[in-house]
Amino acid sequence: MTPELELVIQVSKTSLGQRDRSAIASLARGTLDGGGLDWQEVLRLAEWYQVGGFLASHLNKSDFPVETPREIRNAAYRLAEENRIRYLFFIEPELDRILATLNRERIQVIALKGVALNRLVYRDLGLRPIGDVDLLIQEQHLSRARDLFDELGYSQNASLSDDSGNIDNYHYCPRLLSPDGSVEIELHRHVVRRSSPLYFEVDDLWSQAREKEIGDQNVWILGPVDLISHLCLKFFVDRGLRQHSYAAVRQLADIAETLTFYAEELDWSVLVRQAKARSHAAPIFCALYTARKLLGSKIGDEVLDRLRPADMDDDQLSLFIDRKVLDLEPWFFHELVEPMENTGWNLAKASLRRLLPEARFLREKYWDQSAVSGLGRLYRFHLAELSQSLLGTAGGGRRLREHFRVDRWMHRRLTESI
Repeated sequence: MTPELELVIQVSKTSLGQRDRSAIASLARGTLDGGGLDWQEVLRLAEWYQVGGFLASHLNKSDFPVETPREIRNAAYRLAEENRIRYLFFIEPELDRILATLNRERIQVIALKGVALNRLVYRDLGLRPIGDVDLLIQEQHLSRARDLFDELGYSQNASLSDDSGNIDNYHYCPRLLSPDGSVEIELHRHVVRRSSPLYFEVDDLWSQAREKEIGDQNVWILGPVDLISHLCLKFFVDRGLRQHSYAAVRQLADIAETLTFYAEELDWSVLVRQAKARSHAAPIFCALYTARKLLGSKIGDEVLDRLRPADMDDDQLSLFIDRKVLDLEPWFFHELVEPMENTGWNLAKASLRRLLPEARFLREKYWDQSAVSGLGRLYRFHLAELSQSLLGTAGGGRRLREHFRVDRWMHRRLTESI
């Protein structure tokens, strides 16, 4: 881990203790012989991991232990300010409008992830960026809710990733765009894809949910155990993506800050018992272990011991962190191992799809080139990347071999839950 990455991880919390400040000062001293910290790299990593708001919060405090260039402080401040402006002027007004309409119709809705955490846990709206707005609605109300979104002027965003299978599997309808296109809404019927080995019925979520106020409207929030479990599952599942490390530290911060927020009332025995009943123990263990390892979350050994699978050792966990959290390079063979279709033939088909993928995959992969490059050129980009990966394997390819090891290890964690 580079000093710049260590610094970014160190500041990814709402408050720094004396031990954190000492560690940051030590990092800075250790880089002096090489010219000091690369602050542009610090800023780049903070953006990649979506923790620029945390960085800005600490750099602009008088007790931050390292002198920071003004242009870096200003750039970090702009990242935090973008988070605030987006939430206050775009997200919250639309959410207020949506909730007022749904509440008038007596349709209950659970706000998931960012929109729940921003007002409940973080309070400082500059800390956490919010992309789309995820709302969980009970099955019997989905059709009426969709009609109400039509009345509010929302339109379907039939994006490249919104195929009918995905919608049936996870969402109720394609992503919905606000009238001005600034806010995207996802209406969920489940919190885990129906095809996933981690799938479970959501009835219990509603029975444990709590009513809170966001802006001027009431909305439901997952109960403490369900909220932490959901954040842990999301963290684990997202590590299987092509951009496996993207936003990973922000997701860990979500877990860590939620644990701090509910420290006095969280019933760990209920969390452990529920995780085992739903066959979620291994993914939740991985997320909690990583949050403690990187961010210092206060999670007792007895909790982790009760969640830890019998065959999981610290070497495997270190490899998981190195390759799925700290490795910034894309993983070309992501999702090659499919938990529900682990046969030689299906793995062969998956490999062939990596060689000759669909046009949709290429346009998503090279989104910054697809508008100006023909499909043939995108295939050439793709094959050049594949060639580089294969040459790396032939020349030793430690990174690739380790990625495959972690993929198979994550695959076993999932298949054990079937």
